[in-house]
Amino acid sequence: PYVRAVIEEYVHQNSRIKRVFRSENGHISACSNSALEIATGEFIALLDHDDLLTSDALEEVVRLLNQHPEADMIYSDEDKIDDHNQLREAAYKPDWCPDSFLSRMYTCHLGVYRRSLVNQIGGFRIRSEEHT
Repeated sequence: PYVRAVIEEYVHQNSRIKRVFRSENGHISACSNSALEIATGEFIALLDHDDLLTSDALEEVVRLLNQHPEADMIYSDEDKIDDHNQLREAAYKPDWCPDSFLSRMYTCHLGVYRRSLVNQIGGFRIRSEEHT
């Protein structure tokens, strides 16, 4: 209830903020698809509930898009923060490599995708183990 109230407060402060409350747990894929249905921007950014962005993260995304307007997907390095707000597990990701992309997940956080492409493939696939 507390999180819902905070979200509603932000929605009332800024008309660009949209929200959807699902009646059932849809796990990551179904929840992302629900958000995708109401998204209007050219790009979508995927974040988990426990992700934190640096103050310049979105600025860096925009900077990259200004330099490479043809980009369809952007991903960043990431790090973990411990209980004392100290960075502990830096994950420096390689430049784009299709072989690496097919062998492990390194585009995850922060991931920014051209919305039209995500729509074109039908959104995010709901995996069977999410329903168990």
